[in-house]
Amino acid sequence: MQNQLIGFSLTLASAVIWLNAVQSTTASEPVYNGKALSEWLVTMKTNSTDAEAIRQIGTNGLPTLLNIISVEEWDRQKVLGRLKSKDFREAAGNKNVPTMVFRRFAVDGFGILGTNAEPAIPELKRLLYASPECRPEVASALVRIGPKGFAVLTNAITDKDMVGYLVETIGQQGGGDVTAITHFLIGALKINDEGIRGNAAYYLSGKDATLAVPALIPMLDDPQDYPRQRAALALASFGPVAKSAVPKLWSHYTNSPDVFVMGALKAIDRETAGRAEEFLVNSGPLNDARFGYTRTMLTNGLELIAGGNIDTEIFVVTNRVLANAELLDPKTGKWTETGKMNIARFGHKATLLPDGKVLVSAGHGAPSIRGQFPPFLSSSELYDPVTGTWTVVADK
Repeated sequence: MQNQLIGFSLTLASAVIWLNAVQSTTASEPVYNGKALSEWLVTMKTNSTDAEAIRQIGTNGLPTLLNIISVEEWDRQKVLGRLKSKDFREAAGNKNVPTMVFRRFAVDGFGILGTNAEPAIPELKRLLYASPECRPEVASALVRIGPKGFAVLTNAITDKDMVGYLVETIGQQGGGDVTAITHFLIGALKINDEGIRGNAAYYLSGKDATLAVPALIPMLDDPQDYPRQRAALALASFGPVAKSAVPKLWSHYTNSPDVFVMGALKAIDRETAGRAEEFLVNSGPLNDARFGYTRTMLTNGLELIAGGNIDTEIFVVTNRVLANAELLDPKTGKWTETGKMNIARFGHKATLLPDGKVLVSAGHGAPSIRGQFPPFLSSSELYDPVTGTWTVVADK
């Protein structure tokens, strides 16, 4: 009981000290060369020498910075209206200015002070958990203070209610040590939430490639679409530097074509991307990238698959619209190539005739130049299952 009372007394004492510091901020807002800290913060964006003034103010400015970074919508006029900066006071009454804008000035101040702002870490940690409205800017301030500040965020990764928010904040706003941020996001790749994993993967874009690329490659095998897609986008951001991801990307694309994977291949190794699509076009009768073909059950029990389109990213006119035709034996699952159509086409119609032949008509053909809309076809041709050949029979 006595220990509990002592603990309560210490907590209360800390709160009183902090309250007094905040209440005295307006009366003792630090001044350097005749300008108050809040005035230096406003002009710092346009005059880099003002950063030196904030460094000169140093830790004396922490109560003011904490006061600004903790401001919320409901108390903005009360808190900011007491600052010496006329710009802060006037903007506080303008509802068109988002409250987060004021907090970001404080983030810049903490960033300039860096490790000198470490005494503010305990209060920033309290705000991190106590004020969801201020959390993005508080997290950014902790990052910019340095390793001790960032450690607060690293420890919070185990808090399931906090980690998603922190991934968003750190991923979007960055700041601080890029290697530390990269490690944090890599840690979030293991979270049992596909949204968090996907966001963490995406925000690794452009970070430390030596760390990020090896961590992103296994994400291509994630059981959920969102993390896989975001990992591919992140790998694409590194370009040729992510060359080690090419074998995995090749394997995924040639087994299950995906625009995100192809986008990564194009950005990292365009030659391999072209070979991947060429492989896809020539690897078999049906795959996930082929569409616009027809399937016709013949009287001999085989199924005729004819034509179609492969929507390739690496443009080669001749490999987009197919003239290929194959036969599938439903009983054995065996595929057999048969004669090609005379005209490559997709989106056409196929009709089984009474004599067992198949009439294919209309559809779209291959464009003659890149970017051209596929032309409409008026021709028809007839497939003879006995000879396995196609004959052009009409031009309507």
